[in-house]
Amino acid sequence: RQAEAIGAALEIALFVPEDQPDALLRALKAHARKLQPRVAWWFVLPEGERATTPPGLVPLARSYLETEDRQVLFGGGTNRYFTELNRARPPAEELDVVCYSCNPQVHTFDDDSLMETPEGQAWTVRTAQQFAQGRPIAISPITLRPRAGGSAPPGELPPQVDPRQATLFCAAWTVASVAALAASGAHSATFYETTGWLGVMETARGCPLPDKFPSKPATVFPVYHVLADLGEFARGEVVPVSVEDPLAVAVLAVQKRGRTRLLGANLTDLPQVLRLENIPAMASLLRLNDKNIRQASRAPEVFRAAAPEVLTGSGGVLELQLAPYEVVRLDF
Repeated sequence: RQAEAIGAALEIALFVPEDQPDALLRALKAHARKLQPRVAWWFVLPEGERATTPPGLVPLARSYLETEDRQVLFGGGTNRYFTELNRARPPAEELDVVCYSCNPQVHTFDDDSLMETPEGQAWTVRTAQQFAQGRPIAISPITLRPRAGGSAPPGELPPQVDPRQATLFCAAWTVASVAALAASGAHSATFYETTGWLGVMETARGCPLPDKFPSKPATVFPVYHVLADLGEFARGEVVPVSVEDPLAVAVLAVQKRGRTRLLGANLTDLPQVLRLENIPAMASLLRLNDKNIRQASRAPEVFRAAAPEVLTGSGGVLELQLAPYEVVRLDF
């Protein structure tokens, strides 16, 4: 229902038991025939202790689930991290796409360390390309914290939940992550959930632990605007950008039908200067920072429809002062 509401195709992770896979696949085929979902691809993964997709599992799933138009892709890899994928590489010749998940908090948890992880994400893609035999690389899902974990004591956040999900920090980190993955040649990246404290907007009911998680009912999180900005340039092309200090600022540029959109993010808790070179003379600017985050969260469409600030560069150079974890959108 959510996919239909937002016009998105489904990306389905299918966990198949190795002992009796046919029973599950037969039932799923009947269910899919009844629902007629719009599926972009199936990620076929083993259920149980095995870390990566074994030989034969994807062809078996394909025999049950492939439709007549054959536009749906069948992928495999791991529900865990690139480390497991690299240790036990799946049979790339059987796959349409290779997948693995990612989060920035396996070993370290402070803000500065998290902002260093996008560069590592890019290198996992480049390494996977070496054994994927030309198959596209999909990083899915990307979450701010590890998804595995036990339950939490009463009154405490689950271990999968990070309060930074609802802050400018998550928005800035997401810009850096998308920029790094796009530059590395990743085919796709799937971020977060739709609603709730693992998503991009709060539910109408609100967070069950408002003292622990900084959100209000029926609001959007700052990262919502990052994804909305990119969504408006869907099927555009990434423009190569060189960044002098990638630990201070992240920059992502996309182009579509003669328009260029640039997202810039301050990756630190200190003010930074974003100096852009070789740009057109005029640009429109929209800022997302502590000064307007309340309006951006409570009335996102009003915020996005507001008249942007018009900037004039000098000699192809434009300088912007960025507040801590501020995200800016420039349209040329």
